Amino acid sequence: MSLNLLFLPVMAAVLGALLAPLFTGLYLRPSRLKRILTPLLSDPALTQSMLPLAEGHIDDFLRNKLPKAMPVVGMLIGDKTIAQFKAIFMEELQALFPVFMEGCTAHLLAPGGAVKRCTNKLIIRAMWMGFGGGAVLGGLQYLVLMAIGPSGLLK
Repeated sequence: MSLNLLFLPVMAAVLGALLAPLFTGLYLRPSRLKRILTPLLSDPALTQSMLPLAEGHIDDFLRNKLPKAMPVVGMLIGDKTIAQFKAIFMEELQALFPVFMEGCTAHLLAPGGAVKRCTNKLIIRAMWMGFGGGAVLGGLQYLVLMAIGPSGLLK
């Protein structure tokens, strides 16, 4: 009977280690990730939320970095010219951002892309978590069955 009870934690750990990566791999299929990421990254609200950040960087570039890098150009442009440049850059960013995000999504979901590498790491992590979780559950089951005592099912 004791041998049967010791078999339970080992079997639960092995099943956990086998089933966890299987379910993780099924859940993290590239087609599912594409269905999740594409609407998120192509959302116009995301573009609108990113534009103030970009506008701040463009303003800093035109007012501070450009005059340091090219002093002659820095002497020739004033606030009105900076405002015109900034408006042109912001229009271009609004047109470019969705295309850029679509390209990033395609690159991330490519067969050798970053998502595939992260998915593999997640599957390995899920395997170890499944093994540990299965061992813990099997050990709890063993302790419960030992506390209950011999039963007709284990004979």
